Order: sequence, then C-alpha cells, then structure tokens
Amino acid sequence: MRSVQVPVSHNFSYSFDDAILSTDPILKNNGYKIFQHQGWMNDKNGVFEIGLNKNGIIDHRFFKPL
Repeated sequence: MRSVQVPVSHNFSYSFDDAILSTDPILKNNGYKIFQHQGWMNDKNGVFEIGLNKNGIIDHRFFKPL
C-alpha cells in the first residue's frame, strides 16, 4: 500500500538488496529485523531500509532521505 502512496521511496532497485541485507540488522524484541545501508537516490543522501519479519519475509523496503 505504501509503495503506491510514495512510489519513489519504496521502489528502489532490487539490485541493492544484497548490499543492504549484508549489514548487521537492528533487532527488535518481537523478532523483527531492520537492515540499513547508506546511499544516494535521486541526488539525495539517505538510508536504504529492508525489514524482515520473524518468518524471514521482507515486508518493508524504503529509502529514507537524511
């Protein structure tokens, strides 16, 4: 749903996923993991994020400008 509402920040290339997922995750109490990797998108510095639920399913892909 969010990728439809804010398509630019949610639809970055899947070719970045391996680099993002190779970082150390931020672990949440419920087993959720957030992976972050700094980078650039559309001339903006920021952080690419991927979230994995406790079953290992990606349910969050987002570029957060800094």
